[in-house]
Amino acid sequence: MAKARATCTCATCGAIFEVTAVRNNARDARSFETWAVENITECKECEEKRTAEKRAEENAKAAAAAGERGWPVLEGTEKQVAWATTIREQQIPGMIKQLARALAHAREREKTERIGHFELCIRAIEYLIAHNTKASWWIDNNNAMTIEKAVGNVYKDMKANPEKYAIAEAVETAEAEAMTETVTIAQPVEQTHEGVVDIRASEQRVTAAYRKDDDFRKLVKSLGYSWMASEGVWGMAIGLKTGTAAERAAELGNKLLNAGFAIRIQDAETLRNAIEGNYEPMTHRWIAKLDEDFYITWAYDDSFYDQARRLPGAKYKKPGMRVPSREYGAILDFAQTYDFRLTPGAQELVNEMQSKSTVVTPAAPKAPEYDEHPLSDVLNTSREVLDDLIDE
Repeated sequence: MAKARATCTCATCGAIFEVTAVRNNARDARSFETWAVENITECKECEEKRTAEKRAEENAKAAAAAGERGWPVLEGTEKQVAWATTIREQQIPGMIKQLARALAHAREREKTERIGHFELCIRAIEYLIAHNTKASWWIDNNNAMTIEKAVGNVYKDMKANPEKYAIAEAVETAEAEAMTETVTIAQPVEQTHEGVVDIRASEQRVTAAYRKDDDFRKLVKSLGYSWMASEGVWGMAIGLKTGTAAERAAELGNKLLNAGFAIRIQDAETLRNAIEGNYEPMTHRWIAKLDEDFYITWAYDDSFYDQARRLPGAKYKKPGMRVPSREYGAILDFAQTYDFRLTPGAQELVNEMQSKSTVVTPAAPKAPEYDEHPLSDVLNTSREVLDDLIDE
């Protein structure tokens, strides 16, 4: 046995790295070393980075595709959901497409038994998708064979117990009819973009899923949304400065409709507010507390740099302006003039500074008292020599 050691160069970052291998003899080891130098052109770090980027891209595409199909969002950790969504996307669409092709072929030839078979297969897959919302299930069944086996088990059970699934489907249909207003797509009269933007809101965040589109990206970015690569959606965390998730979802939906996008929002009231424009617009003009100072921020496309920079003691601290707490009066004037809001922390700082201030009526300033004619007084005194100064 012989150990091969090849010194290779990474074509991506230029790093020098070593590759080792065990071969049967010295000749095979030398042959491997020659081959490795010519063919292994990526270091481990660059390979891992490239693989991670590829995985993130696949996850994003899978999440967007799942949103378009209306498949349920999976439950689990962020990484689990991203990976499981990709697994589902890799395994299921191909199966459905193959069955749909076979079903169309059977219908053309009016083969009733085969039609029923393929229809039941598709129903089994739909049932599997709807009832396996745990990311861990898809990760544990990460290959075509196990998923096909799971579909087969559902298919056999549906065939053996049609009444059970008939009842379950009836219940689901009734629930869907009762929620007709809560899962609705709104299309603008002049729809200029294909597809549907899927808007979802929870207490913690609002997300929007849509195909790659520059107009969509610019719109959501202007509202403060950020790209969440692991899930393939644009998202906004709900916090002190955002207002409620329902408000933000309604605002996003309204602006998308006006820009020619169709939207889907799962809550009927939120969708109605989006259509009617019934929401409190989110403001990006805020004055917060930073340490013991005020901190002014604004939207990236709504600059107040020049105005804020003129405040006494103001210093730029990316992405906003820091102003000393002693200038609370100027801060209040600035907020009123340009319609900025104060966070509770900033308001407490204002209150604190005001409590340390007292309104007083000062006494009039005193002026020094001067003898206005000192020289004339000297000149007008007696010229007689004082007795004490006379020589004896």
